[in-house]
Amino acid sequence: MSEEARYVALMFEDDGNLRGRLYWYETEIALKAGDKVIAPVGAHDRLQCGTVERTLRGEPPYDENLIKRVAAKLHARRLSLSVPCRELGGMKYDEKHYTRFGAFICAGAAQLSASDREILSAYGATETIVFGADAFDGDAGAFLTSECAKTALGKAARAKGCALIAGDLRAELFSAFLLLLAGVAEKTAAEDFLRAAGKGQENIWRDLYAFLREEGGAARFAATLGLSREAERISLKLRG
Repeated sequence: MSEEARYVALMFEDDGNLRGRLYWYETEIALKAGDKVIAPVGAHDRLQCGTVERTLRGEPPYDENLIKRVAAKLHARRLSLSVPCRELGGMKYDEKHYTRFGAFICAGAAQLSASDREILSAYGATETIVFGADAFDGDAGAFLTSECAKTALGKAARAKGCALIAGDLRAELFSAFLLLLAGVAEKTAAEDFLRAAGKGQENIWRDLYAFLREEGGAARFAATLGLSREAERISLKLRG
């Protein structure tokens, strides 16, 4: 970090209580003025989006014990595993707050190496949810009502830390369901799903959202499965 900015001053324009003031953060990420980042704010460290206004090398601008750390660049945090892996966080769920990084992780493949598992263990992943190689016919509703999806919801809720969600397109469907449980807007959840699942999966997304809408929303659907408590736990984890 010697050649990069170690501290950045952020502006939080989405929050009327913070607007117009600079707040200093420590960073291990290479950042420049104008970058959008996610950072903890307030006594409860709820994640908000800030814009980098200034950078600083060398000594901290004030007592380092009082300086919080930037969580990630917006939509850019990844884990260095041997399989495609991203964190299910940084999605806006109300006017100014974003889902937490580290609540859930979604990987694109089920095969994890020993070094992958070491990284995840050190990171705090206490549960692994794997959707196997069973045939998937693209029916999102059938998947969400399946025993494997219900089991996954229970595992995710019980995980003390974060949970690794691995597998195929069903992993991305499950991740989208979790984001909707946390209150993430349809458009934002759709963009995240299509970024991960790839273009050409628009029909799968529309099927998922239409199914949940008919069920009265993600939370009500979870209640019909008898999993309302699990859904609430997951929502709290993601919202921090």
